Amino acid sequence: MIDFSHTQEFIDSGYVAAQRKIAEIRQFVLDSVSPAERIAKRKAFNDLKPEYLVKNYSITGLTSGQYTYIRRLLQ
Repeated sequence: MIDFSHTQEFIDSGYVAAQRKIAEIRQFVLDSVSPAERIAKRKAFNDLKPEYLVKNYSITGLTSGQYTYIRRLLQ
């Protein structure tokens, strides 16, 4: 049960089995969304979120170089 020496073979076998079942699996998919529709839905969702703005923060316990790096990331 804990012999991991054939892990890649198990993964590959599962992948091949799933590929063989794709047509059958698609029968259970009730609808599909085009990439353009998905992008539009994601944009509409994200447009509803308020802007996230951090005005004040405090960083402690870092070296000078780490502090500079993190400060640049946050700007």
